[in-house]
Amino acid sequence: MACDYYPPIAPSTGRLVSGFGVRPGRTSGAPTFHAGLDFGIGDERPDVVPVYAVAAGLVEVLPNENVTRGPFAGYGNAVGLRHQGPDTGWWSFYAHLSARKGTLEGFRERRLVVPAGALLGWVGKTTNGKFVGMHQHLHFEVRRAKPDGGAPLPGIYGPTELPPAVVAANLRRGFNVDPALWLAARGVTIGGRGSIQVRPPACTPSVTEADALARVALL
Repeated sequence: MACDYYPPIAPSTGRLVSGFGVRPGRTSGAPTFHAGLDFGIGDERPDVVPVYAVAAGLVEVLPNENVTRGPFAGYGNAVGLRHQGPDTGWWSFYAHLSARKGTLEGFRERRLVVPAGALLGWVGKTTNGKFVGMHQHLHFEVRRAKPDGGAPLPGIYGPTELPPAVVAANLRRGFNVDPALWLAARGVTIGGRGSIQVRPPACTPSVTEADALARVALL
């Protein structure tokens, strides 16, 4: 059966290695705000672990590894989806995708909506050159609309050090939410040792024309 919701990577291909919230900084060890979930893939070869849309959504933002400045610098190759239907007002974001990215620009121009389980790219370690030596992983975020209903991407995110007051203010504005809670409300849960579980278990990624186009575009 097709999915209404699907995890950003398949349950068999990785596990949660870092959660949402304040954590020690990667380089300094000082407290930093981590705005999403990180899914590690172990020793898999590059370009082999697919990244999927968690719900149906419009391809809206496409940050690029080659752009070294601006609000998306540090995310590398990424895809941002504006969700629709019952999830109107929510965005999901998939970062550090493989350098073998191609482009989904045509999708955005055509206002194409991809279904849950559509291929968006592959897990990688692109960071616009900001985090040398980073291991392959998917950084996944969920954000809600701004108070005026506008898009929260780009928006505040702290891969750099942030004081607690700034973190609290960011959360009060409601841009970032804990993706694990958002997914759990939709039947996708994180189990022991970071394992991914989907209910109902028969749910499988969609194979659609949009998915096929994405595969061709990203080769």
